[in-house]
Amino acid sequence: MNSEQKVEEFVAQLESNPYDLTPLGRLEEAFDNSGRSPADLVELLEQRAVEVGTEDAAARLYLEAARLATTGGDDEQRAGELLAQALEVGEDTLVSVEAYLFHLAFEDQDEELN
Repeated sequence: MNSEQKVEEFVAQLESNPYDLTPLGRLEEAFDNSGRSPADLVELLEQRAVEVGTEDAAARLYLEAARLATTGGDDEQRAGELLAQALEVGEDTLVSVEAYLFHLAFEDQDEELN
């Protein structure tokens, strides 16, 4: 199985069970091995969040896209937008708790930078 197929497999696993984070590390590793940039993974997760059929999975994908955007050195404004999407879409899910905690940490970090 090549890197692109592994990426698709791990994203599908994350979509099917957004509370099992095991595929996340494997997804990031497979994506790194594919030679694509972290920004490409952020874009892929955002696209899949729009297409996925459940609020839980959409919230997870938006949350992980936001997390990767902040750790990958991407635009912090974009990370904030993705995080807001995770909170909005996942409002009635358990992922929203994680998203809210990440939001608090993100806001604290943003305040320290200003």
